[in-house]
Amino acid sequence: MMSYRGMFWLFIGMMVLWLTSCSTTPPPIDEPTPSATPERPQMIDVIHQYNPDGFLNLTLNTVSLLNPPANPDIQVLAVLADGNEAVSYVLSPSNQPGVPQSSLDLSDYPLQIAPQAERTALWIVAVTHTAYPISENIGQDTVSTRLANAFNNQIPDITGNLAAELVSQNGDVLLGWFGEVEILGELTLMFSAADNWSTGRYTVQSADGQLQLTYDLATSPEDIPPTPIPAIVEAVTPTDIPSIIRPTLPPPSIFEAPITGYRRVVSETFDQDVTTYTWFVGRDDTYSATIENNSYQIGLTQTDPNRGDIALSWGSLQDLIFDDYIVRARVRVLDDSLMRYGLWLHYLDDFNFVFFGIENTGRYRVARFENSYTELVPWTLDTQNVIDRGASVNDFEITLQDDVYTFAVNGETLTTTSDNAFDQGRIAFFCYSEVVPATCRLERFEVWVPQDAQFPLPANTE
Repeated sequence: MMSYRGMFWLFIGMMVLWLTSCSTTPPPIDEPTPSATPERPQMIDVIHQYNPDGFLNLTLNTVSLLNPPANPDIQVLAVLADGNEAVSYVLSPSNQPGVPQSSLDLSDYPLQIAPQAERTALWIVAVTHTAYPISENIGQDTVSTRLANAFNNQIPDITGNLAAELVSQNGDVLLGWFGEVEILGELTLMFSAADNWSTGRYTVQSADGQLQLTYDLATSPEDIPPTPIPAIVEAVTPTDIPSIIRPTLPPPSIFEAPITGYRRVVSETFDQDVTTYTWFVGRDDTYSATIENNSYQIGLTQTDPNRGDIALSWGSLQDLIFDDYIVRARVRVLDDSLMRYGLWLHYLDDFNFVFFGIENTGRYRVARFENSYTELVPWTLDTQNVIDRGASVNDFEITLQDDVYTFAVNGETLTTTSDNAFDQGRIAFFCYSEVVPATCRLERFEVWVPQDAQFPLPANTE
């Protein structure tokens, strides 16, 4: 006869078998649910966010620790802000562990803003990480954006204990982040229009005696002084001499350039919330797809447990089918949490299309969806820094010719791939977020077809 203990363990074993045989939550439409303990993000050299139209240019030639620890594994964040809308920042390196050195050259990442206020502030903080949960869970780009915006909100009320003020004004996330770093040095500078912005080259030390900064400040690219030739001139050849530091200028608008051999057949600016063509509009508890704010706007309002507790929605240009074409789109995201957005090409229905999306951490992906995803270009880091990250605007230009797809963002080609699954279809705009509410906007949209191509295509074109 079986003992009570034996019956107990038999019951437990049967329960385990029953539980493991039961179905779990249906899989998400995009990707598996992230694990509770995320892996360390892929290394990124620098995160750089700036205003390319800014007239105030600040170049950080060197940021140095004056009393470095034995193993100076440092991360440096520099923020230039005016207390209004303009914020520019650079984070180097963007993920720990950092670089074991006590000095960083950030001259390739100028800070640029167009200040509307009478003064502008610079904040530089050097840290070393003692833990990583906040940085890993929400991403370094989100951390740096929140720190930059928090600093911007403190202007003009900057105090001596800036870190404490940022924590008290901005809640648990920044408190958690400051709790997992050790501050090695902190520097704050103010620039005033009354002083003609004090243009020139300067070397300053922080009040805490921990940081030294050499920087150039100018109000136009022509005013930025050249980098000095290295002191050991006998070892210098012409190719060794650094070029004059000039801010990166924004590329011309892709919407202003004709395309040889093509004609434009669709042009939507959404001005005054008016459209020429018909777009899907609708809403439920989880999303809204509307024409508003001079855009085709997708708002995400709730996450969906059936998709791994993420929020996802999309909408298509109705009734128009394309085969070979070039599509141009200007897309804006309003949130700096992890977001993915882009276009579904040769869109036949919700289960058949080619996916092109970017992530506001600087990654991009191409995949075919036929009830499940087949990777054509798996999530890949943009090492060219072509994709503007965080809450930002990006311009797409995608060429579909026969079976070849070419993807460009902000005037630079990211990747080319081929796939012959679909010959034609509509175009849809999608928005994905892990945090709600979140908003994506399609602000410009053009489709160009070959000069002699039929348009519109009949709906039953094979």
